[in-house]
Amino acid sequence: MRRIHLVYIAAALALSAVVVSAQQAAPAARGHTFAMHNAATQDVPGTIAMLFVGALAHAQPAAPAVQGQASATHMAAIEDAPGKGLIAGISDHMVTLPEFYQLDSVPSEKMSPLLERQYLYGKESTFVKWTAKKGAVVPLHHHANEQVTWIVSGKATVYSQGKAYTMSAGDIMIFPPNVPHEFAFSEDTVDIDFFAPGRQDWMDGTASYYAK
Repeated sequence: MRRIHLVYIAAALALSAVVVSAQQAAPAARGHTFAMHNAATQDVPGTIAMLFVGALAHAQPAAPAVQGQASATHMAAIEDAPGKGLIAGISDHMVTLPEFYQLDSVPSEKMSPLLERQYLYGKESTFVKWTAKKGAVVPLHHHANEQVTWIVSGKATVYSQGKAYTMSAGDIMIFPPNVPHEFAFSEDTVDIDFFAPGRQDWMDGTASYYAK
């Protein structure tokens, strides 16, 4: 029986080394792991199991809790920064914080067989990423919002006020409010648009000019 306990203790020590190594990458869990290690003097077999599970838990990467939400790894990108990003006399009176998103987690809406969009609303603006396949179009329309268009990749022809503008990767175009325009994508394209004020017609579902 004594030899069996010695084997258990040796295994516990080996697993402890694994957990201690993992602790260096995850200091927040240190207190919990030490509590498990101290329990070895009372329940050696149980401690081995706990250490084994703990080592596996520390070794596995964090996974998203809910599909569509940012992963724990992504959320870790937000941390306290005392004294940073503060302006005396302004920050003291603000109760809001910036809204932080991971664009890849924003749902994609299919506007036509060749055109999809992902968009976010701010208080005074709307951001949208268009993913267009070659041959996609946005029909002629106008709106009360100023629009800034940035072609990230691909190519599009923009028709506005009797002119044709060829936009390629890196090009930017600013549309004043109510200026008519339409898009024809001649290549697979990623197009980033910014609207101010925000697109209330998208919120209301009254924008009906998209090709279906």
